[in-house]
Amino acid sequence: TVTRTLTELGLPNDRVFAAAFGPHHPAVPNVDAESRAQNRRVEISTVPRAPSSAENTETGEGD
Repeated sequence: TVTRTLTELGLPNDRVFAAAFGPHHPAVPNVDAESRAQNRRVEISTVPRAPSSAENTETGEGD
């Protein structure tokens, strides 16, 4: 799976999340084999880390 591959490549397990949308959010209508193939996809987004408690949230610098 994509999540397993990402963690094997060194991403921390707690920073990887997968969600399946299936037929609820197709990229294109599922009318034929070609469109169904387009809907078999993985979308990857980055999510910024929350600042640590020791980090100054205004400057982004630690103590």
